[in-house]
Amino acid sequence: MNRTLIALGCAACAANATAATWTVDTNTGRPADFRSLQAAHDSDSVHNGDVLHLIASTVSYGDLSLTKPLTIIGPGYFLNQNLSFPVAAPSARTGGINFYPGSDGSLITGLEIGGAVLCAGANNLTIKRNYIQSYIGSYGGGRNIGNSSNVGIFQNYVSGGILFSISGGNTSNSGVTIRGNYVGGGTFISTRTTIRAIFNSIPLTTLVISPVPM
Repeated sequence: MNRTLIALGCAACAANATAATWTVDTNTGRPADFRSLQAAHDSDSVHNGDVLHLIASTVSYGDLSLTKPLTIIGPGYFLNQNLSFPVAAPSARTGGINFYPGSDGSLITGLEIGGAVLCAGANNLTIKRNYIQSYIGSYGGGRNIGNSSNVGIFQNYVSGGILFSISGGNTSNSGVTIRGNYVGGGTFISTRTTIRAIFNSIPLTTLVISPVPM
């Protein structure tokens, strides 16, 4: 298994220079702006384009449904496998993350995500350098929930696969870029999804581009 350490500097530089940065920590004994990831998102104090910095914790941050554009940064994953960490180093683990309309332009990086990452009608998304234990895509709950465009999926470790519109329905996606990922479970793309590029990824099973029944 690859040893991966996420550098936060580049992601932080990519954020809007005028954006506010908020700390989120599920460890109640430490100071933080918020204890819950969803509560931080929902707060009236957190504005479009702000940065949520998740602190390493053994307590999950829970599920997140985004309806505003945010940059969410965690400490990385597989940290205990890096020899530079002499002591136990937890990640920032979340549940599933859903990008809904209104969250256009969001970025998530450095997270350990225990559920799926669903692109459900949001555009211009960046999903980069995360450990995703389920899958990324536009298919959830037995139905396609896509209609997202310009989705960048970069350098993630994805256990469950990449799934965009793999069965019937009227959804479509466009401008999906898949680059430099380690993918388990296969990559399944329907003809209703326009792929900008797929390269430098390591699929554990064959890439399948399949027609969708009408």
